[in-house]
Amino acid sequence: MKNTSSVIISSLFFGTIFSLLALFVMGTYFENFTLINVVQVFLVPTFIVYFLLKNSTFNLAIIAFLLFIFFGDTASLLMDNYNVVKASSIFSFLGYMCLIGIAVKKFNIFETDKIVGLYLIGVFLINAYFLSIIYVLLKTIVSDSLETILFGLKSASLIILSFLALAIYLNKQTKSSFIFFIAVVCLVFGSVLNYVGLYYVYDWSVLTLEKTMYISGLYLLVSQVIKENKLTSKLAYTDNNVFA
Repeated sequence: MKNTSSVIISSLFFGTIFSLLALFVMGTYFENFTLINVVQVFLVPTFIVYFLLKNSTFNLAIIAFLLFIFFGDTASLLMDNYNVVKASSIFSFLGYMCLIGIAVKKFNIFETDKIVGLYLIGVFLINAYFLSIIYVLLKTIVSDSLETILFGLKSASLIILSFLALAIYLNKQTKSSFIFFIAVVCLVFGSVLNYVGLYYVYDWSVLTLEKTMYISGLYLLVSQVIKENKLTSKLAYTDNNVFA
């Protein structure tokens, strides 16, 4: 019975996600912002409901991340065009900070090999350099200094998150750490494509790829947290029953 309900929940979840993605493609192709807004409203709540139904324990960090991302996605429905980008950047930044909090708990600096540590520092410095270049270019396009600062904060949080995800994977080299790294990569590329669509060119194929990467990152992240929580609960149950 439990397996049947789990299959039904998963089927409904994937059906809803594919339907929302199809609506998004139609909305971007025909420039129908009503369809785009429908996707923005229902996408993240679908992940929240799926997480709560499939997860055996309550995880505040991942719920907070999803809520902040939801507020960022729906900012356009609640605010005027002048403030929407700023609000979206603030909420996205807060969401990524929640993920950084999750990653910090998984990362142990004392497990890092010296060579790996030097490699990670090099990767971090290269990313920081490219971010500084993009930041300077953006300042020439956007006149609002606050918007560019928020862009810098959001991008910096993504770089730190990517750094931690890569460090965790290189240290542990497990399936779970690899999935977490891929999830972060998907979110980062999705964010980069979002910048392209926002500041440079509006193209339905770019926006579709951005939303696909975004959805993939969210799914990998949520499904991995569910698996880890189930494993933790199973181990705790086993430990409690060792002397039974």
